Order: sequence, then structure tokens, then C-alpha cells
Amino acid sequence: MKITKRQLRRIIKEEKARLLSEQRPSEMSMHDAAKHYEKQNAKKASGNLKLLATVIDNLTEMALGYDADEEMRNELRMQVELLNDVYSSIYNTTTG
Repeated sequence: MKITKRQLRRIIKEEKARLLSEQRPSEMSMHDAAKHYEKQNAKKASGNLKLLATVIDNLTEMALGYDADEEMRNELRMQVELLNDVYSSIYNTTTG
């Protein structure tokens, strides 16, 4: 049975991916370990961005409906603006 170059490349790529998924980073080449950690960090960053977005939404709701004096509502709005700035800078860093 003959296989094409394309099939051989696909088989090699799949086998490499399988082996890398079973390896610990300390057993990987520097390049592969860097990719592994980059993927891990991207997953963490995505989760953290979602959490930050939730906090911003909650604070925004509090600022709009909070039964307190105007000074407290203004302080909440300022904190929401700061968090939005942080969110934007992190989001642009991770997606850019």
C-alpha cells in the first residue's frame, strides 16, 4: 500500500501532537515547551478576562442602581472606568 506525501505529513503531524500532549514540558525541546506554556497562559488569560468582564458588569449595575449618595455612585463609576481601561489593555495585548 502506498501513501502520498500529504498523508505522510498528516500522520507525522498527528503523531507529533500525540507525543507532545503526553510529554511533560521538562522533556520537550525549548521551542515546544515555549508553545506549551504559551497555550496554557492563553487559556488562563481568557478565563481571567471573562472574570474581569463579570466584575465590571457587576460594578456597573451597582453604580447605576446603588442606593447611596451621589459621591458613592461617582466613586463606583470611576472604579468601573479604571477596570475597563485595564480590561482593554489586557484584551488588546492577548489578542493583538
